[in-house]
Amino acid sequence: GIARSLSSSDALIKDQFLSIINTCEQQQSLNIETIESALDELYAPSEKANIKLMTIHQSKGLEFDTVIMPGLGRGSRNDDSPMMHMKEFADQSLLLAPIKSSLDTDEGQTYTYLKFIEAQQNKFETMRLLYVAMTRAKCQLHLLGHVNQNNQAAKKSLLALLMPFYQNEFDQMPASQAQAETPNQAPPLQRLKQVEMPPVKETELGETLEYQQNFERLFKSLLGTLIHQYYEQGLFNPSADHIKARLLEIGTPLNEINQWQDFVLRLLDNTKSDPKFKWLFRGRTSTLVEAEFVVDDRIIAIDRLFIDDDTLWIIDFKTAELLDDESLDQFIRRQQSQHAKQLLFYKETLSSIYDNTIKCALYCPAVSQLIEIA
Repeated sequence: GIARSLSSSDALIKDQFLSIINTCEQQQSLNIETIESALDELYAPSEKANIKLMTIHQSKGLEFDTVIMPGLGRGSRNDDSPMMHMKEFADQSLLLAPIKSSLDTDEGQTYTYLKFIEAQQNKFETMRLLYVAMTRAKCQLHLLGHVNQNNQAAKKSLLALLMPFYQNEFDQMPASQAQAETPNQAPPLQRLKQVEMPPVKETELGETLEYQQNFERLFKSLLGTLIHQYYEQGLFNPSADHIKARLLEIGTPLNEINQWQDFVLRLLDNTKSDPKFKWLFRGRTSTLVEAEFVVDDRIIAIDRLFIDDDTLWIIDFKTAELLDDESLDQFIRRQQSQHAKQLLFYKETLSSIYDNTIKCALYCPAVSQLIEIA
């Protein structure tokens, strides 16, 4: 047949469809009804429209010169307490906790724990979506929201997530008083003269760079989570389309898809070809993936935990790469310095649970190195 290249809008529709298929697969709801319902929420993008109104989900994979995000101060509704909280673990075990009965004064600890886990997962998903929306802008990003009289954003609002980073940068305007009478006719539009923008100060440039670095760190964190999920699922040979769909989900710009797709494939290929691969990912009855423990009212999650020759191994996966002009020895020392405190804390915590000898290690697939922490 005649080869035909897709237009940008057709390519977007294809990417959105693949993303829906991937999401349905993950949620084990791959059926025609679910797919049709998800497709009904999408729109056919127009290449001619200068202004596009869409949800954050619809903006995945797109880029715009200017992005305006209104209503960030609106908080989400409080979730009702479900009759049952549940969590499924990687080994297919299931943890259930029912709501308290009328005779109980407090919720059970298991129910409270699962409720906290679900709240954290929802928060992280909201942060991911916020990152997706904010990184759609190529030139200008306008964030609009409101605070109360105490200068506090509503809980569970997108603005509340942004305040720690941008509180000193937001321009504040007093809320206008409602008019006694609202004219039926809108006032005539007036064209304002072009306002010359003041030069950007050096401090502002530094702040902009800091924000860019924050976004880069967040993206690298999301990318690391993607690699972790492939490890957790034992999926070391995903298709290029599968990786592309997952990258679109975490907000990867279209012009960077190929770059990060190659990165993911390289890390997975390095892992498969590593002589330690079979030892590291061998199926053991003792293996725990994303093992979670509660320590001093906070949760720690260990990437991989298993017992081999009566030794308990704590493995933490890191997607870090060699810096420019950095030798392998320097890289190993840098990783040990950055992560020793965390892994030794894990070791101390698990020493009160396990009687085995405990060893800690980082696995860095970018350089195919298992780095022990002593």
